[in-house]
Amino acid sequence: MQFFRFGFIPCYDNSVYFSLGLDLAKAKRMLKNFMIKTAHQSIEYKIIGLSDSRCKDQLFDMRVKNGDGANKGHSVAISVYDYFLQHYNIQLQYSAYMPCVDVGKPERPKYLPLELCTLIPDQCYTKALSLMQRASLAKKSRPNPQARVRTLIDAVGNQKDDPVLAEFHISIEKQLTQVEGRILETPKLKVGNNEDCIPCNGRWNFNSKELINCGRDMGIVVYTTRLFLSTYIYQPFSYLMISLINAAY
Repeated sequence: MQFFRFGFIPCYDNSVYFSLGLDLAKAKRMLKNFMIKTAHQSIEYKIIGLSDSRCKDQLFDMRVKNGDGANKGHSVAISVYDYFLQHYNIQLQYSAYMPCVDVGKPERPKYLPLELCTLIPDQCYTKALSLMQRASLAKKSRPNPQARVRTLIDAVGNQKDDPVLAEFHISIEKQLTQVEGRILETPKLKVGNNEDCIPCNGRWNFNSKELINCGRDMGIVVYTTRLFLSTYIYQPFSYLMISLINAAY
């Protein structure tokens, strides 16, 4: 929930939040159905949305009770901020000017301040990732070779005092095994005018190149198990290729 701390700045309007890179509608979509745990009660809830007003101004109807704990039969409107201040003696800090987490029902919302909520770890996130999140995930999933070597060496080094390995007289070499390798020669293609076509930067460039011989025989292999596609897909494609070859001669 910490990203809300810097995602909004206080404003003195009852329903509008100025966003710093995060809008309220997007936050609602991202947080919906996530489980949280409250700091003041240690109870888990499921998020259904966010309030439209900031915590200081978000009102709800509180049932009034008499001295013996019974309801007096009427309710009063109170803000979420004042409720937690009066009933839990909690003076909210940064979340007073931010929206509340709604963990109730559509017909009966239940609001909680952001700073009293903690996302439960290891939850499955099924929504689409943003461009920045996808880039960060790809970067973390492909460490450079030097980082992988350090990770392996550190992992092996931590096993030197393992009592199970010592019991079976097993030792692990700390250094990686070195093997001889060779660099393959760059493949070449022979094109028209007895010219060699050599790839550059991993790509073939066939601009201004001609083939040595253009064969008139052609075969097409269809990799599919859906036989009903034969009439509608590859037969027209075959006729098109044959007509193009015939037009080239």
